[in-house]
Amino acid sequence: MHRGYYAGQAKASGSTKHVGESAGTDDKFSLEKAIAILNGHKDLNDMTFFKVQKKLYNREARIFFMTVSNNRKKAWMEFIAKESD
Repeated sequence: MHRGYYAGQAKASGSTKHVGESAGTDDKFSLEKAIAILNGHKDLNDMTFFKVQKKLYNREARIFFMTVSNNRKKAWMEFIAKESD
């Protein structure tokens, strides 16, 4: 009986550690950092800003946004703004 309890405790502890490690690995492309970059583009109108912000919830889009050159980033944001919802 005690053995099962401790095994369950270790399993829960391991899963918590995994979540923490996963979050640390993803930190470079965090949503907060992407929004900070987006906030730096003062020339965006509100509609473009919010359409891009919505797109940044997708991790792949966020990685692209954070790693592409500024010229491409601007073109991508304009492209996103023209997409229909």
